[in-house]
Amino acid sequence: MREYGIKPSELVGLKRGRSPAPPRYRDPETGQTWSGRGPRLRWLEGKNSKEFLITRAEPHRKQVVEATIHESPTQTKPSVQPAPMEVKFAGG
Repeated sequence: MREYGIKPSELVGLKRGRSPAPPRYRDPETGQTWSGRGPRLRWLEGKNSKEFLITRAEPHRKQVVEATIHESPTQTKPSVQPAPMEVKFAGG
């Protein structure tokens, strides 16, 4: 590594795997949460998971990013009509 001027930190790759998911379900008795990934937790066994869904008052981060990328619905673009094209055929 010294010969090539490489640092050990340059050899370490990026961490692989999925990033932590936000919790989707909450046990009202204990406050324990579950993201929906991995094995089903004991407090959810035999129960309808929809009853324990966490409702989000704010949109998910991805939705916020998409909303900032797209234009506001109040903005209007001037309507531009394409100019008519004249088609000419060779030899005719």
